[in-house]
Amino acid sequence: MAELQRRHVVRVMVTYAAVAFVVLQLAEITFPAFSVEQGALRLLVIVAALGLPVVLVLAWVFDITPQGIRRTEDLGTETDLVDPLLPRMSLLAVTLITVGAVGWWAVVTNGVVSPTSAGGGGLSPTVQPVSFDPSAPITSLAVLPLDDFSAEPQAYFAAGMHEALVAKLSQLPSVRVVSRTSVMRYAGPNVMSAPEIAAELGVDGLIEGSVILDGDRVRITVQLIHGPSDTHVWTQSYEEDFSDILSLQATVAEEIANAIQVQLSPDDQATMATLSFGSTVDAAQESFMRGRFAQSHGTAEGYQEAVGHFQDAITLDPEFAAAHASLAGAELMRGLAAPEVHEVDLPEVRQHAARALELNEDLPEAHEVLAMIDGEIARGVSELRASGIQILAPDHAPPTIAVVVSDAPTRVGLDPPPPVLEVEESEEQRVTNLVFPADSAAWIVGVTEMGQQLRRAWASFSETQVRGGTNQNPKWLIQTARQLSLAGHGDAAVAMLEDFSRSSPENAQAWDDLERMYSMLGRYDRIVQLRWDKAAAGHGDQAEAEAIEEAFSDLGSSGYWTVRLQELERMDESGQDVSQVQIARAYAALGDNESAIEHLEAAFRARDATLVSLGRDPVWDSLRQEPRFRRLVMRLRSSSRGPQRRSPGR
Repeated sequence: MAELQRRHVVRVMVTYAAVAFVVLQLAEITFPAFSVEQGALRLLVIVAALGLPVVLVLAWVFDITPQGIRRTEDLGTETDLVDPLLPRMSLLAVTLITVGAVGWWAVVTNGVVSPTSAGGGGLSPTVQPVSFDPSAPITSLAVLPLDDFSAEPQAYFAAGMHEALVAKLSQLPSVRVVSRTSVMRYAGPNVMSAPEIAAELGVDGLIEGSVILDGDRVRITVQLIHGPSDTHVWTQSYEEDFSDILSLQATVAEEIANAIQVQLSPDDQATMATLSFGSTVDAAQESFMRGRFAQSHGTAEGYQEAVGHFQDAITLDPEFAAAHASLAGAELMRGLAAPEVHEVDLPEVRQHAARALELNEDLPEAHEVLAMIDGEIARGVSELRASGIQILAPDHAPPTIAVVVSDAPTRVGLDPPPPVLEVEESEEQRVTNLVFPADSAAWIVGVTEMGQQLRRAWASFSETQVRGGTNQNPKWLIQTARQLSLAGHGDAAVAMLEDFSRSSPENAQAWDDLERMYSMLGRYDRIVQLRWDKAAAGHGDQAEAEAIEEAFSDLGSSGYWTVRLQELERMDESGQDVSQVQIARAYAALGDNESAIEHLEAAFRARDATLVSLGRDPVWDSLRQEPRFRRLVMRLRSSSRGPQRRSPGR
């Protein structure tokens, strides 16, 4: 004890403990304010604890004097309390090595960092590497932005190739492909590892690649990575003339499909060929790609520039179907982005979309433009006029379409009802050629990247109206939130519904939509609180909230879905209006794929517009390899092309 006091070890220990306590208290206050993850605070506690023995050893060996840091002088040979320097330094080295090894073991085993982070590509504390099973199919995919290694980089070209790959792969019914907008934040140098990106996007596979445009030659290199395990699965390079870029895009997409163990059916190949964004005129193709790149900026200026490029493409190739459809979409989005500047001439937009369908009757972009006009814009025509957008809709351009699928016509839309367009009444067409006039945009729009852009433009316009107080109609608010969610802006949709639920707690539909969006985002803890808030607002009881809270506490997300399924089935049996898609979601989340598909098929027969979630909702990933699910997705896509007209005279 005398030696400890002489070497000031006790004083150093007390000082260190006091400083560490203050630092930890400050960290506990400041870390949450700056959204620093909980693992960082745990790491700081471990470092502070492991630092104490190191500081005590240093205090024993050294002392701070007016002349600087010096080794503490010995008491004298008569006390025999101090050993020679070498044994003490050896003890210090052993202590440091032991403390470091124990500390590293504690950090790794407590999940603060992953063992693979030692190499510099550190993983997030919440991301743990998994092993790669080559036999397991990849059911979800993200195509990361392509790097441009051309001598003179052309941003429009790399973006066009990226969009084409995303569009083509999105047509595979057995794979969920993340939208291009969602992956754009990973463009350029990225310090995040593959497991972190895969965890953020909720996917199994990542496609990385690069393009080189050298004169008239195009080279593209792509590789497939199993994201959760950071395992390289496949890589390939391709080179073609610019004039063969369409076949190059199709070849790359087909090779990727093979790499992720997806067998392309003839229907798959035909659909991917339809999405061929191409012209045989090189200059027209280049103008088209420039227009798509400008349009992807999502601004009024970008849409204006895109209109000019699409017009150039049509001038160079008048039979360029995709350019006509894209021009129609750009004109529509330009008006939505800046209604105070640009008027929307719907007859002209229709004319370009109709011309695109004359050239290619299966072109999905043209159908998406018409669906947006006939669906969302038709329902919001009065609000649009009140906001300054001039709607020109002559008598020969009805705002909606009614379809005969049985003896009684389905008429949904503005008053008076539009003319009836008849279809073949065969059993097959009753299944595959349904159109959903009331929610045609929700049903069709979003098949392609341009469809997603249309959704975002409309959702942004609608949100501006809501935020600016122009339109506070409850139906409009809820529809706007749904559009934001379908456009990939889930957080914005949730924020809007949260605000609306607080201000209008009597609206039961807002509570239901908010819970569904929470479940899509995996925010089950928020659902528990929502149930209590809902009960307080009079749209639920405490017993339901207690059941959800207890189930989630015991079993996590599966506990929530078990209780939710019981609720939905009770409502369905009592004759309440319950979406079969929501029942199917519960079964899918619980792993009962057979029951999930049965309810999805029932939803298809009932023409449930919420089936649009099949392409984007991660809950369906476990079903994507099921043949019945794949056939259902293909039937949905067939129905999005509209009804088959009867031949003349029938």
